[in-house]
Amino acid sequence: MDSETTGKLLEVFCDINGRLESWHPSRGAAKKWQTNKLVISDLHAAIKRLKVKTIKGANARYIVFYIFVEQRVLDFAKLTRKPDEIKMR
Repeated sequence: MDSETTGKLLEVFCDINGRLESWHPSRGAAKKWQTNKLVISDLHAAIKRLKVKTIKGANARYIVFYIFVEQRVLDFAKLTRKPDEIKMR
């Protein structure tokens, strides 16, 4: 982040229909992240995978997302919390 802020970030989790399921305080701050088209494509693929109706709940979807990203975009996975570090509310 280029400048300090007193604001708080929340991470919000919605179901596949867009309804609020859970949330938790973010551990970080908003930051611009330089990337490339391959990484963006992999993140889109990870998100698409989460739209499967058999994956129920924010925790389960985050685990699936994290595993997918860890296997394909390790540099991005290193910047995110591991599933066991998140306490959903």
